[in-house]
This record gives sequence, structure tokens and C-alpha cells, in this order.
Amino acid sequence: MEEVTEHVTQLGHPTESGVGWASLIENESSFVLVDPCFGWRVLSEEEDGSRSYTAQFEAMLDLLIAREKPVRWIFLTHSHIDRVENLEFINRSFTGYRGRKSTELLNYELIVHHNSPLRSRVARRIGARDEITLDGRAYVFIHTPGHSGHRDDVSLFLPEDKVLFCGDLCQPQGPSYEACDSVTPFQYFEFGDMAISSLERLLRLDFDFLKSASGATYRGAAGRSALEVTLQVLQRLDELARELVRENPRADSATICEWIYDTVCYERGFDAHRAYWRKTGHTVNGKTEYEVFDKPEIDNFVQKYRLS
Repeated sequence: MEEVTEHVTQLGHPTESGVGWASLIENESSFVLVDPCFGWRVLSEEEDGSRSYTAQFEAMLDLLIAREKPVRWIFLTHSHIDRVENLEFINRSFTGYRGRKSTELLNYELIVHHNSPLRSRVARRIGARDEITLDGRAYVFIHTPGHSGHRDDVSLFLPEDKVLFCGDLCQPQGPSYEACDSVTPFQYFEFGDMAISSLERLLRLDFDFLKSASGATYRGAAGRSALEVTLQVLQRLDELARELVRENPRADSATICEWIYDTVCYERGFDAHRAYWRKTGHTVNGKTEYEVFDKPEIDNFVQKYRLS
């Protein structure tokens, strides 16, 4: 576990995919669990019915017991399966721990956006901006659409700790625009224009810690820089779409999308062999990574200028 601030704890390390990405926020007499993510499992079961679980989940339970505080709310930044899969584990497989009943430790209700498809155990649905006090602590929930197809993305700002949870809105894919060190050349957003507005909204906040849904914690100026790089990439996609549609009115959209992809990969220093493989290699559903993840995002910008 990693203590981010006095009141915010991450359950594991970013490299512990899924199992260690969730965070706890401590209130006066309870906790809020942020994005339970995926990967928690039952490891063994004894004859008396007691069970052992994934280490990161047990670490959370040990903290709840030590502080004598249950998880009262679970907040979801959005409803993608890699953010919510552990809810099913909690509901179906968690039977108790160290003599404590499951409901003594995890008697929760959900906090989600109005657009979320989730229905069970929802206590509150967030609008454009909701400022709420939960068990003595101020929470500011901000609708920040762009990544999820349901448009149910919500960021959470804790004014006292200056911590900002931004879900999957922060995806710089490298320390700067010119230095992409990720396995993808740019982030995945269903709605690029909305993501641009959401990023601009978050950059107006006064935060010292930035928490992404994939476990990364940015401290100090690094958090603002990560959001700015994410924004810069989206703005460049938009700029190229506008220029190339205007300059090449007879070119088809697929061609323009590929021009934009190749340009951004080059400008970001993305590995040329991997860039080519994304366009030619195939995923399990018979489509390339470019067709599944890259082209749809680019095409949203292209179609905007086709129709204007």
C-alpha cells in the first residue's frame, strides 16, 4: 500500500495491474473506495469456510479493521469493465475476513454519474458539478466526459488534500508531446472534443496530487504537465484534421485519418515499427489496433470538419 496523503491511500503499485490500482479515502468514521478495478480473487478456502484473498484486497481489509472504519461508499470514475469488475467479486465472493462479516467491512453504496448504466446499489448520481460532504469530508465531483462511450466520466477533487482523481482522462503516453514512451502513440477517447473541454476544466483546479484510474500518482507540477500533454495531443489531432480536410477536399476520410496517424506518430517519436504493426497486425477480433483504437478517435475530428 502507498500513502498518497494523510487521508488517501493506494492499495498497491501501478505495475500491479488492476489489483493495486484502487484507492481509499479516509473520512471521520468511514472510507470511500475509488475505482475497485479488477483482479481480486479467492486464493483458498478452509474447512471452516474462512477464505484468503488477493494480497492487495487483504491489505485493504486489514486497514479497515485497524481503523475500525468500513467502506461506506464506492465511487466510480466511469463504468468500463476494468474499473468495476471487482464489484462482482465483492458482491459474490467476499464472505468475511478475520472473524468480521462482509457487511461489517464493505457495506457500501455507489456514487456514479447520471449517465452510468449501473443500477444496483446506487446512492447518488452526479450531475455537472456536485459539492458534497461525506462523513465530515468535502468532495467535489465534476463531470468530465470524453473517454467513456457512456459519457459517464466523473473526476473527484478533494480540496483539503488537494488530490484530483481524473479517471482515464490523463493519458499523456510520455513525458512530453515529442517523447512518447508508451505502447500506443496517443490516448483513447470516444469523444475528443469533450475530452479537450474536460481537460481544460481540470487544469483550472488547484491540485498537488493527480491520481489516474490506472494507478499512476503524479506529484506537484508533474500532474499538471501530464494533463497538458494529454490536451496537447488532442489539440494536435484536431488541428491536423482541420488542415487536411480543408487542403484535401477530394481525399477520403480513411486516407486523411492515416495521414494524421502517421504524422502524430512521427512527431511524438513513436517507434516506427510499432506504428506500422498497429496498422497491419491483427487483434483477436480480426481488426488491427489502429482500426479499433486509433482510427475512430481520429475520424471523430475528421468528420467534424467534413460536416462544417
